[in-house]
Amino acid sequence: FVFESLEEILHHLGGDWASSWQMAEDNGAPFTRDAVESVLRTFESKLELEHIPHGRLEAKPQLLLGTLVNAVQEHMGQDDVRRPRLTALDTHSTSTANRTKPDLVFLADSSRGCEWTNIVACVEVKSVRHTQNDSVLRGQLVQRLLDMAESHPRRFVLALSVAKDDLVRVYLYTSNRLLHCELGSLPSVSTNGVWNRSVKDVVKFLIMLYSELPKDYGFLARRPDGLHNSFRLTDIPGCDTSGIAESLRSASFGIRGTKAFGGRRWKLSGPRSWIFRTTMDVGDNCDRVIFKFQWHRPDKEERLVHEQVSVMGVPHIPRLILAAPVNVHADERVVGEVMVVEDAGQTLDKFFAASSPGQEATIIDLFAGYAHTLLAAADGSSSDNFVLHRDISARNLTVRNHQQPFVIDWGCGRVMPSGGSRTPSAEAMVGTAMYMALRVLAQKSQRSVIDDLESLFLVFSHCLWAKYGDTTSNAFKTAWDFELGPESSLTNRTAWLISELSYINEMGLHKRTPAGLKTLAKSLYRLLFSKPVDLYELKTSETDPRVELLNYSDWAAAFASAAKLVSPNHRREMSCLQQLQAYVNPAVPQDAPQVREQSPPPQTGLQDLDPFQSPPPAKSQASGPLQPLRLTKPRALRSSQVQAQVQIQSPTRPRTRSQMRKSTGNKENSGDTTSGNTSSTKLRKRTASKAAKPMRKRAKRGN
Repeated sequence: FVFESLEEILHHLGGDWASSWQMAEDNGAPFTRDAVESVLRTFESKLELEHIPHGRLEAKPQLLLGTLVNAVQEHMGQDDVRRPRLTALDTHSTSTANRTKPDLVFLADSSRGCEWTNIVACVEVKSVRHTQNDSVLRGQLVQRLLDMAESHPRRFVLALSVAKDDLVRVYLYTSNRLLHCELGSLPSVSTNGVWNRSVKDVVKFLIMLYSELPKDYGFLARRPDGLHNSFRLTDIPGCDTSGIAESLRSASFGIRGTKAFGGRRWKLSGPRSWIFRTTMDVGDNCDRVIFKFQWHRPDKEERLVHEQVSVMGVPHIPRLILAAPVNVHADERVVGEVMVVEDAGQTLDKFFAASSPGQEATIIDLFAGYAHTLLAAADGSSSDNFVLHRDISARNLTVRNHQQPFVIDWGCGRVMPSGGSRTPSAEAMVGTAMYMALRVLAQKSQRSVIDDLESLFLVFSHCLWAKYGDTTSNAFKTAWDFELGPESSLTNRTAWLISELSYINEMGLHKRTPAGLKTLAKSLYRLLFSKPVDLYELKTSETDPRVELLNYSDWAAAFASAAKLVSPNHRREMSCLQQLQAYVNPAVPQDAPQVREQSPPPQTGLQDLDPFQSPPPAKSQASGPLQPLRLTKPRALRSSQVQAQVQIQSPTRPRTRSQMRKSTGNKENSGDTTSGNTSSTKLRKRTASKAAKPMRKRAKRGN
């Protein structure tokens, strides 16, 4: 919370708001003295203090505020030119869409109800027990501002509060700060029709809300008719469309009623973004696209990073349809950005959770594609720059059509010259906490592609653990719980990854875990943490020793070895793995057939099967052309031969303890090694005769 004057707060909203308040200070229209006095007289005539219920401390300020707002709304409605399009609604006993209860809200469209996308300002009312700096009041205000800012990519969000001594304070949330100022006090009962200045300032501010908010609700797009079903880029204030083709400039988008499914929109500080899955209408064509809007610092443009990886030819990047900057803030430290990319499908965590063991090959192929993207972006051999993603997570990896991988959200990416250091420094911890590499958690300044690959390894491990492991154990909570801070998370993560045995055993993978996925987990672990890499040295050293040991071919071989263990019934063409192998070994053409070595002869184990081709048919041992089969009648076997075959095919039945004692006793008494065999033969004959008695009885009965 940053305290500023009302003039400075209105300056952040734009010149129209500042000029309107200057007119209010000068008693110009519509803020004339007669208008203010008329509102206060209406307020006084409507005020019924005797109807305040006893026992509710907030009842009086709630009544004063509601009566004053109704008086302002009635006054503004008398002028046809300034007919209000705002509607005040008392909601202290009514829940909103997410079951929260602000005390009063201003709606842009009264017919749409109390939705956060329809609320343009809200008010929190507290009793005399709470001051304006009370933690309860501030906590509720922050939640209301989050609810409004999360629902729509707004340029600003307004709120008011009423607390001890009926004092009114104004809150403004812009893209990077939360500002507040003292406004005045609510009116109660006048003294001979005389009102003090603080009361008049509150009335003027409410009149300004009804005058200025209908012009600009702070939403992404501003149009004269207020809310709308669709909009164009030209409707976005400050959007620079000079470098966009005319056909795309006139394309319309519709996000009304659409909930953002991604983005960093639940924070009130730092960069914020909203991602919508919507349609783009260009002429007669209507395409499914991803519409993304974000506020961030001027040096964090995602579109520049996305354009760079597209120029470098990095695979598995969604096509960038259009991008434009938005400069509308008075604060030059904050800029906006509009991006439209092709729809990249569902997130990886959802796809992995819904997959079956038969999709083992698909998952291996997908992760080979993700690794190909990170390695190609960080290579930079064919370009003057290289790129690090720095925010690999399960939500930034997507799957389309159950087989196409995409790496999205390059907002945290960094473009560096190829001739410079391959481990650029970072000013802070960047990325998703759950998938941060060990050196990122240790807050080491240097970043490299190894950190992106380690995050990819953690994404795979988390998906594998959640799908085939024990998620109810304390080990799962400890390994993936990051609420305790980076230091505790680093300690827990190190204890889990201290050895390959600990890494596998802690996950508790059950028996039906596909062998290829389990092998891939082990292979990726060895590439990142096996000797000569020491885990404790890795966290403390200023440089990452794995950068010098990185070999692209080893990563391609890890995916290929895992693919060889896929069941023959579940094999499919692995195009992403083929592309990765062709990338790390450019001497072999991508489409060239893989040749098998004729000597030594191939073994029959699964480890020697080619993952890209179906297994070869079994060869006949006979040389020459195949001979037709001759069906012959089998000759009859003698009883001794039948008994010998039965004894060979059936395992010997273990003897009982009494039989073993008899056999041992006979051996000891006779002293002959054949006595035991003789007793065993007699025992078998007696057992056979007993088994034959029922057969003879049934035969007699049949006769």
